[in-house]
Amino acid sequence: MMKEYPKVAILILNWNNWVDTIECLESVFRINYPNYQVIIIDNGSTDNSVDKIIEWAEGKQEAMTPLPSHPLYYLSHPPSLKPILYLKYYKEEAENGGEDKKEIELSTKLINGKLKSMIIIRLDKNLGFSAGNNVGIKYVLKKNDYAYIWIINNDVVVEKDSLLNLVEEINKYSNVGIAGSKIYYYSEPKKINHAGGVIRQCIGISKHIGNGEYDINQYNSTKFVDYVTGASMIISIRLLRQIGYFYENYFLYYEETDLCVRARKKKWKILYVPYSKIWHKISNSPGNTTAIQNYYFTRNRLIFIKRNYPFYIFFAGLATLRYSIFNHLIKKRWKHLLYGLRGIIDFIINKENCLH
Repeated sequence: MMKEYPKVAILILNWNNWVDTIECLESVFRINYPNYQVIIIDNGSTDNSVDKIIEWAEGKQEAMTPLPSHPLYYLSHPPSLKPILYLKYYKEEAENGGEDKKEIELSTKLINGKLKSMIIIRLDKNLGFSAGNNVGIKYVLKKNDYAYIWIINNDVVVEKDSLLNLVEEINKYSNVGIAGSKIYYYSEPKKINHAGGVIRQCIGISKHIGNGEYDINQYNSTKFVDYVTGASMIISIRLLRQIGYFYENYFLYYEETDLCVRARKKKWKILYVPYSKIWHKISNSPGNTTAIQNYYFTRNRLIFIKRNYPFYIFFAGLATLRYSIFNHLIKKRWKHLLYGLRGIIDFIINKENCLH
């Protein structure tokens, strides 16, 4: 067990999904790591997410999911101690580091660690995963007391020692810049979604290790991997000060893989930590990709290869035709096909103002 606990900023990005975010927060505020600050970034929601999250913080809105019969119910119930104190910032305020006076006043109200607090950053529009999280990262980098940023999706729930295990492992190495959790499917809590990742450079495909397998302790050793997913990744502040933020042109998909590759090019290592466990609300049914997702997977795969492995762009292009065009043509999924073609065209003309 560590003698000192470096301060961690926990970044959670919300967009029109306050129900999942509140369940996530209930699990986060149960963790046994003693030195953290929760930061919610609302990505221009139009469903009153910020108001609902504030009502929850004030004890006026309980978590609505899951049902008591769900095997993960214990991670978010019974309700955590309220009120949870909060400060609200807009984008420019956050990127400038917030207001020290307000934050000092907030810290004086946190009595003996019994009360908790969070920062809420409200954005005017949906900036996507990359730019949305970058606002939170810029806020943290204006401070001098953080050692790590833990980015988690808002549709996850976390085990109470998930952050502690991440920090303990990443702290053992001077050259590990990013570490990630073992991720399970929320709908099937014993089925693995992610146990680290590998990248097939020549075609620009990233693959989750263990995806779809039931956990029988086959991935219970820490190991160095090509990447970890942004559903749960802890990032060293030293790394971010060296290589910068998420690349914002992705909007969503491939941004965390890109960050991991950039880190490895600077001689940092990426670590998979099996005893940090989270559960993610994603579909475990193959072929369930939407047409819009096909657009971003198509375009961003090509951007990823061009940025990181340009010698393989021809092979990546062939792979893209297979996965994003021909597969959908055979299955007569016309909307997916059209969005895949649009993704290729937008990559060729270097269009940045995509579908958002």
